[in-house]
Formats: sequence, C-alpha cells, structure tokens
Amino acid sequence: SSRTQKYFELPADIKGVKVKLKQENDNLNIKVFILGVIISIFVSFIRKEKLKNAEKYRDNVLQRKYSAFVSKLWLLMGTGMTVKAAFAYIVKTGQYKGVLSKEIEYSLNQIASGMDETAVYEELGMRLALPEYNRLMSQIAHNLRRGNYDLLEFMEKEVKSAFEIRKELARKFGEEASTKLLFPMII
Repeated sequence: SSRTQKYFELPADIKGVKVKLKQENDNLNIKVFILGVIISIFVSFIRKEKLKNAEKYRDNVLQRKYSAFVSKLWLLMGTGMTVKAAFAYIVKTGQYKGVLSKEIEYSLNQIASGMDETAVYEELGMRLALPEYNRLMSQIAHNLRRGNYDLLEFMEKEVKSAFEIRKELARKFGEEASTKLLFPMII
C-alpha cells in the first residue's frame, strides 16, 4: 500500500516483535583498508625481526666455530696441505655442518669452475660477514699472492688469537645466560 510513497516508516513492532532498521555503514571500506595496512605493517615487522634473529643466530654459530676452524685449518696446512686441499678435507669430513661448510663448499666449486683462488678466498670472507673470517681469508689470499712462506706463522698467531676470542665469547654468553636467569631467580 506504500509503494508509491517517497518514504516508508517502520512500525515499532510487528505482531509483538520489535523491529529495528539496520543502516549500511559507509565507512566500512575505509576501516577494512586501514585494518589491512596495519596488519601488513605488523607482518612485515615480524618478518624483519625473524630475519634479524636468524642473522644473529648465524653469526653466533660462526663465531663459536671460528676457533676450531682456524685450529683445524692450521693443523691441516701444517701437514703440508694447500689451503684448497685443507678446505676440501674439511668439507669432506663434515665436521663443520651448516653455514660454514656450505660456504666453503661453494668456494671450492668456484675454484673448480675456474675462478681465481685468491679472489674466491676474499669473497668467502666477505660472505661470512664477520671480521675474524674476513681478516683470515684476506690474509690467506694475500699470502697466496706473495707465496706461502709465512702463512703458517700467521696461522699460528691466528690460532692463539682465535682462542682468546673464544674465551671472550664464552664469557659473554655466560653473562647473558646469568642475566636471563636473574628474573626467574628473583621470582
């Protein structure tokens, strides 16, 4: 009966049931867009934190393995092996599984494909992205250019230095562990 009228007025109730008018919200699209932006920022922040934590973990693992790696390399080179042969032996034995082994294997593949050995060692130090490895690999590359006559002396000094670094690292991790345990001890 009201089809021709411009407006329709709802009754308050129909047969004892209350009736309410639900109007469409014009701001719903804006709210969904803002919520999407907030969620995407939150997800990107979480991914960035995961990458940062993975990089920190990788660096910690490499730092822990540095002393043993330098000692093993010095020992193998002291037996008369070349740097390349020592790296091949380290990869073959599988003693350093993980990032270090993969990076050394990649470098050996680069050498096998014809790249300059000194450039490969310098690039390995850059890829490992820690000052200790970078210094070691650049020194190895430098000694390969000049000749290997004082490489063992350098390696012996580096083993001693690496042991000191290892002691400092152990002290640092011990302090971090005691700091993390401080709150539970207080409780």
